[in-house]
Amino acid sequence: MFKKSVTYPIIGLLLISSFVSHAQTCIPASAFTPTNQFTDRGDTVSDNKTGLMWKKCTEGQTWGMLVTTNTYGCIGDPAKYKWKSALELAQSTNSSGGFAGYVDWRVPNMSELISIVEYQCVGPALNLAVFPNSPRYKGDGYWPLYWSSSQLATGTSQVALGLDTNGGDFGQDSKNAYHHVRLVRDSK
Repeated sequence: MFKKSVTYPIIGLLLISSFVSHAQTCIPASAFTPTNQFTDRGDTVSDNKTGLMWKKCTEGQTWGMLVTTNTYGCIGDPAKYKWKSALELAQSTNSSGGFAGYVDWRVPNMSELISIVEYQCVGPALNLAVFPNSPRYKGDGYWPLYWSSSQLATGTSQVALGLDTNGGDFGQDSKNAYHHVRLVRDSK
């Protein structure tokens, strides 16, 4: 289990409600990452504020038609990777022809991951209109974490940083732990 480094009181209250239902809960207020901040490009989205292009789906999922709803979304189960394998996944994606016509995908750094957090929501703290079917806490003891390329600055080479998408907090864990990956690239 990873350690949390940052907490927000309002998020704590929202977490309680999301634990009970295991569904996303949002408070009605101005969004931190409004849908109109992103340009939808099918299987990717471009953040007009940061200049980053993100894969819509978590690695392990594919973008396609959801048969049950006859709408597009992320299909399949999100995969989990050790930290080094996550970095290698980005390299492999690029060397095997890339994705969406680009060969410069990478694991985002911590600042880039934080830029997509929707602090008005928990379970997950992401805009699900932009990043559909993102991993969320399901009551099984696993807190969804996305790896970042950032390592812990204390000098230990065995710990990396990630984003707890359930509440939008920083997290850290052993590089040997398995967590999710969402690839990014510079779009400008």
